[in-house]
Amino acid sequence: MSARDAILHRLRQKPHNAGASAGAGTLPARQITRTSVDEFVIQAKLSGAQVVRCTSSVEWEQAKAEFINENATVVNAALGIAETGSVVLRSIDTPSAASYLCDHLVVCVPESSVVVYLHQGLALLKSQITRALHLMTGPSRTADVEQTIQIGAHGPRRLTILIH
Repeated sequence: MSARDAILHRLRQKPHNAGASAGAGTLPARQITRTSVDEFVIQAKLSGAQVVRCTSSVEWEQAKAEFINENATVVNAALGIAETGSVVLRSIDTPSAASYLCDHLVVCVPESSVVVYLHQGLALLKSQITRALHLMTGPSRTADVEQTIQIGAHGPRRLTILIH
């Protein structure tokens, strides 16, 4: 018997206990001590996104209209992830091409849709049907060419997040 066959034989002999791993839970990468929205704003800015926090619905509508007048692509996010400052876009709400084939992407995020950790957000979206989820953290960056940072090579050059 080969070593491979011996390993497979031992694996087949042990019954898999799916219940043991189901209760294990998910540990966050780090503890978040601020409010989820405050942490989201800080992390989004650190990733290179511009963040505009609107205090009223009138201010939000004005900011949105201003970006539309600038020919920016304005989309709605399904979630904001405070842990990383990422926005989650669903392909059912926003065509994937609209998210990546634009120079300036403006993402509208309601404060109520900001979750602390990624696994919490994915659990919320689990029951919603969509072909793809896109997580965006800041403007597109790559160092594929001569190890030099290029902005906007694989997505938007500018990412603005409107929080309302």
